[in-house]
Amino acid sequence: MNYVELINAVLFDLNETTIAETAAGLSGTRGVQTTVKKDINKAIRDVDAEYIQWPWHFHNGRYTLFGGKGKYKYPVKVEVSSVSGGFTINEMITGGTSSAKGVLRRVPPHGGHTDEQYMLIEPIEGEFQASETLTGVSSTFTATSGDITFCTDVDYDSFFLRPQNLIRQGDFDKTYTLGSFWDSRSSDPAGTSTSGTPALSNSVSGRTYAAGVLRLNDGCVDQVIPTIANRTYRITARIASATISSTSETLNVFAGSSSDKDSDLSTTFTITNVGGGEIKTATFTASTQQTFISLSNTASQNLDVDFIEVFEADASATTLKYKSFEEYHEGLGRHHSSYRQNEFLALSAPDDGFNSPDCVYRVRSDNSFGITPIPENTQYDVLFDFYDSSADLSIFTDKPKIPVRYHDVIVARVKYYTHILRGNDQAAQFSFRDYENGIRRMKTELLNQKDYMRAV
Repeated sequence: MNYVELINAVLFDLNETTIAETAAGLSGTRGVQTTVKKDINKAIRDVDAEYIQWPWHFHNGRYTLFGGKGKYKYPVKVEVSSVSGGFTINEMITGGTSSAKGVLRRVPPHGGHTDEQYMLIEPIEGEFQASETLTGVSSTFTATSGDITFCTDVDYDSFFLRPQNLIRQGDFDKTYTLGSFWDSRSSDPAGTSTSGTPALSNSVSGRTYAAGVLRLNDGCVDQVIPTIANRTYRITARIASATISSTSETLNVFAGSSSDKDSDLSTTFTITNVGGGEIKTATFTASTQQTFISLSNTASQNLDVDFIEVFEADASATTLKYKSFEEYHEGLGRHHSSYRQNEFLALSAPDDGFNSPDCVYRVRSDNSFGITPIPENTQYDVLFDFYDSSADLSIFTDKPKIPVRYHDVIVARVKYYTHILRGNDQAAQFSFRDYENGIRRMKTELLNQKDYMRAV
């Protein structure tokens, strides 16, 4: 049910006059109608407070860890619309009305996609507002903010450290636009001319890919990534064919300091199990702090590529151990020394202090988490689970996140508040019982689930 339908469900049970299911009906409430309208959001907050980790509030977060930075704010989820282009991950976002600032941690889809239209922003300064223009400082793209919800809880057992994938839009699961992350080239770094136009595809010969693929037919694309000079990196790509008659496929892979350079890497990925797909890998040593990754197919036949990734070769993936703030503060840390002492070493003696993180801790003073030891550079991403809050319903078509089959619980709670206001204690107790029974049903159905099902 939407906002007005919830209001009318309560009013109907109370034998009160319902309102029109329009914007005018919502704004024109009187008497008990206004009371019920106000209490709908109050009841939703009550349901949320019964259990902070309801499944409809669940999200995945991914933060790039910045070199020298040990503390990070919990994310803010911002619904967006009118996305003008491909924002850049980890760029600064500013609010046009609020002047708030934050780091973009999730890029919303663009190019016609309307699914999952939201940003995850790590707040830095101020507080973002609804209906303001959000601007990417480096990309200059804009979006209009909608509902804003805040992280209420982080699952500290879920923190996982993995090498940062330096490639953007390497799985091609959203609309692909040349010039947004990937650029088309008329020749590859080896000097071979290409005349085809790279495109996005999601099917071939009756087979549908799980995500989209980059289709190269006599075409070349490149993308510039940040690197550290003299560091070794590993590039991987999955290759499949869209040409039925093919018996083998070859993808040309290059890395260099500019779009026409192959000084760091010049190799080919060849597969013979055409149609099945195969993941290929190669390593290269970066010569500068930015590297162009180029992919080309110089044959006049379709070649499909996806799941392109570039990682620092010696970076490792691991689960981060949780430490309480007291453990962090008092010193049950690495090498029997204090975490805080290690962080001091990171500043005073970098060779001894900076290291690959192995622990996460809760920061008491604000909604933040800490990573220790502090990383030296941005080679890591940290993945974690978190839970957000509910945004208040405001327009008549707004719907709560709570599944429809549990909307009766919201209705029961609002009826309880109305009966209390009227001094009808007996009716209030009946409604409160219905509410508590509904909460028990929700916990039984949603929280006591088996990890698997079996036939009996």
